[in-house]
Amino acid sequence: SETSPYRSVQRGADVARAGDTVYIMTGTYNESGRPNPSFNNPPRGIVLQYSGVSGSPITFKPYPGHEGQVVIDQCATGPTTICAQNTTARAYAGFIMPPGRGYIIIEGLEIKNASTAGIWVAASPTEAYSYGIVIRNNHIHDIWGNDNTGGIRPDLTDGILIEGNRIHDIVTGGTGIHNASGVHTYLARNGTIRNNEFYNARNGVFEKWPDPQKGLNVTANIIHDVSTGIRIGGATGSDVAHDVQISQNVIFNASSC
Repeated sequence: SETSPYRSVQRGADVARAGDTVYIMTGTYNESGRPNPSFNNPPRGIVLQYSGVSGSPITFKPYPGHEGQVVIDQCATGPTTICAQNTTARAYAGFIMPPGRGYIIIEGLEIKNASTAGIWVAASPTEAYSYGIVIRNNHIHDIWGNDNTGGIRPDLTDGILIEGNRIHDIVTGGTGIHNASGVHTYLARNGTIRNNEFYNARNGVFEKWPDPQKGLNVTANIIHDVSTGIRIGGATGSDVAHDVQISQNVIFNASSC
């Protein structure tokens, strides 16, 4: 309740069901959350175990009047302005959706100092697709990983909408340096990425492993100060992209579009 709120976002995620909104009040939240159930030795994070239904999603957003004042700071040493770019300091991911989750909305939050992704729809190629996910109007920044790192990383999603986000300062180390992206996707079908700003990353948008059925609509984004603005394919060397639509994006200060 407003007078007796939960102390963590994870607790809200644990009890929310279809049609519920988890309102987050002003503050900085450092959430070790739960282990990622989809990968071996993954970062922990705020795990969203439950799904909404069509017309009744589960929503995570600031409490009315608290917009712009909610920060998820995943630095393992506790909330800090500067968190070292290594796996010890950035030990936690932000939000994690296990395979097959649906109708979840995350909007209006600041997520920073996370490992691997600020928001991760986590699945391996043999697991179930997630569907009806909306990620809107968030500020996601200072994300670090060893490889395959994104401000938003949607693996195996159908119909995801990513819009109105500001995503920047995404970094990987070692041989995975080319895999740091504002949005870093695997097998994302029928998705829309629109009206976002991406900068200070290797790639603005990287559809690394295109879905064999239908790809993404990437439109009206502002992408700058990156190596590659929009990159399609490259996970297997033989992957083929289908029905990818790229339109009305503004790309500047980039080595290639």
